[in-house]
Amino acid sequence: MMSTPLNKFTNPVFPSNVPDPFVFKYAGSYWCYSTGWASDGMCFPVLASDDLVHWKEQGGAMIPLDQGHSEYWAPEVNLWDGRFYLYYSVGDGSSMEIRAAISESVVGPFRDCGVRLTSQDFAIDPHVFNDNDGRRWLFYATDFLQHSHIGTGTVRDQLMDSMTLANQPRPVVLPCYDWQLFDPMRKEKGGVKWHTVEGPTVLKRKGVYYEMFSGGNWKNESYGVSYATSLTIDNEAEWKQASDGLHVLPVLRSVPGVTGPGHNSVVRGPDNRQLYCVYHRWSEDATRRMLAIDRLEFVGRDLTVFGPTSSPQDHPNFSHAGFLKHDWTAGSGDWSVESGRIVQRSNHGYCEILYSGTLESDFLLECSIKALDWNFSGRVGIAIHDSSGTQTLLSISPTGQVSLCNGVESEGSEKKTEPSLPISSAFHLLRFEVCGTVLRLSRGMIRCQSLKLNGTVRTIGLFTHSTAAEFCAFNLTPGWQLDFDDDNDLLVGFHGDIGSWQVSSMELCHQGDFLQSNLFKQIPSGPYEFTVNARLGGRPGGFYGFFPAAPAAGNGPLIAVIRDGNSWRLVMDPNGDVSTGFSLAEFPESFDPLRYEQFSMIVNGSTVSIMWRGRFLAEATIETFGTRVGLCAFGEAFFEMIRVTQLTDDSTR
Repeated sequence: MMSTPLNKFTNPVFPSNVPDPFVFKYAGSYWCYSTGWASDGMCFPVLASDDLVHWKEQGGAMIPLDQGHSEYWAPEVNLWDGRFYLYYSVGDGSSMEIRAAISESVVGPFRDCGVRLTSQDFAIDPHVFNDNDGRRWLFYATDFLQHSHIGTGTVRDQLMDSMTLANQPRPVVLPCYDWQLFDPMRKEKGGVKWHTVEGPTVLKRKGVYYEMFSGGNWKNESYGVSYATSLTIDNEAEWKQASDGLHVLPVLRSVPGVTGPGHNSVVRGPDNRQLYCVYHRWSEDATRRMLAIDRLEFVGRDLTVFGPTSSPQDHPNFSHAGFLKHDWTAGSGDWSVESGRIVQRSNHGYCEILYSGTLESDFLLECSIKALDWNFSGRVGIAIHDSSGTQTLLSISPTGQVSLCNGVESEGSEKKTEPSLPISSAFHLLRFEVCGTVLRLSRGMIRCQSLKLNGTVRTIGLFTHSTAAEFCAFNLTPGWQLDFDDDNDLLVGFHGDIGSWQVSSMELCHQGDFLQSNLFKQIPSGPYEFTVNARLGGRPGGFYGFFPAAPAAGNGPLIAVIRDGNSWRLVMDPNGDVSTGFSLAEFPESFDPLRYEQFSMIVNGSTVSIMWRGRFLAEATIETFGTRVGLCAFGEAFFEMIRVTQLTDDSTR
């Protein structure tokens, strides 16, 4: 277990030219595809990594077209029907179209499918978004010549299948601010004042859609990344932009030491919890665009990137990899653990192997699964055994349906069924979280359903039913995250002054009298990060705070945000009473207690390091041994996200 702070890395994480990077996580590894040509004559250079920091060149991804196009831009890879599709833009720079290429391997070689997806004269930067209702959408950039700000903007169109659009593109984000200026007199477009919004990538959180995009001229310091939001993906109107470039700045922009950060993608880090923004930035001599990564967070409705950074940052956190032989106990079937993978070769009956490693009460689990053969009744997946003796199966059927059910054969006991995920020679990801007695299943980057278990989880296993299968990238991340976007999040696993709190409008609320009220929840063993999004209500006189390391009984040290005259301070009291606390830091004038702010506390032994919106704020020493974390409210206070993640270095993998 880690006893020292996380290792550090410094951007850029790869020294060569990596324009328009798209990072795809597959079977536990990262694959980065970028604009241009590789040294082997193939299009779209590919890099590979296990940790987002250390990368190795893999050659090019795609065989060039026969037509002799000069420009190959902005590739993105998506897994569909068990095969890998690479969506890209190609042409001569002035005339560009979006096409697709296909491969049986994540690294290629990809071969063009012979289909032009778009009909516009200029269409670039494709991005496929998989919604949790099963629909897929293609976002891309194209020109708008009749718009108030003439230039390039983004649109979305539904993908009816992997190579067919509905041909109903609708504007998403069009240029409308000065910071999005590309050229004040663009000769190639007849000398008009040209603006540009490009490079879309789409996320979804708590029912809100976010399109991140790059604006301005990719060659200039003004180039940066912002985002727009919508409550529906098929909104006929343009999405609401967050940054005007004056009062609200882009989330990534040039700063001293970093020029032109842009064209980003988003991927989960090695602990499968923390999101990272992957982008390019100019080298000091402005000869190449280099690869960089920084943490991405949602703070209330705001999306923020803790960057661009050029100073040492904490290395991305790891999960626990569970493919050591002594971590497993085989039951029925023909199981073997080999080269970091588990294989079950029998295709008869129900076969299960149990995980015998340490299992915390709250955890996130990811595993990639590939069926080796099928019969009609075959299933593969993960078995969850709870304290009531109930077995819950998270399984994939021969038709590709992911389902939660109780028991092996009881078809009628299925709780819910998700849209189909086809089974083939490719690995498919199963991802779920357990928080107390609640199990939450994710589809891609989005939580899609939850199930109340009959008891707490005691053991988990891998299973096959009437088929052989291979499992890889089995990763456990101890800890939990609550966004309060599900009825099952209602104070799950909390104890303390429960009656003073409620969940409403996707927030945990304390709206009681001006008396200190505390809530506590268990934490995993070892070093951990405790992160909270918090704000005050409109009633004056209140405060909120956090117990970063509460003992099994009692409060322990309290870190609180309180008003001190005309300013706001961070104070700490070792005994949990804010009235006798001492000052740790003073917030700048821009601090707004009525706006959601994010605080992260890294607890490592007797030291607590406190960050505010990704910036180091203070460090404190604690004397208690923490088994819980807690929230404190006095008056009206709101919390919309709470997260605890065990910190693990790569020596435990």
